[in-house]
Amino acid sequence: MDFRKAAQRYCALGPPAQIAECIRAFHAAGVRHVVLDLLGPYEQRDTQIERVAAEVLPLLKDLTATDGRAGAQDKYATA
Repeated sequence: MDFRKAAQRYCALGPPAQIAECIRAFHAAGVRHVVLDLLGPYEQRDTQIERVAAEVLPLLKDLTATDGRAGAQDKYATA
């Protein structure tokens, strides 16, 4: 089976700017929760999570400030 079309429609894949752009499109469509599922070897997950945090999340920081719940992520980050 070829999943390329479904992946292009429902997944945020590619370089950080492209991932952020896709998540912004999901946000504009009403999405407020995103599941992070990483591709590749399990041994690389820590590095992948660090990269998402360092390279993608800063590009999306303004989204948390505009949805009325700016402090929500801080509450869970310190728990």
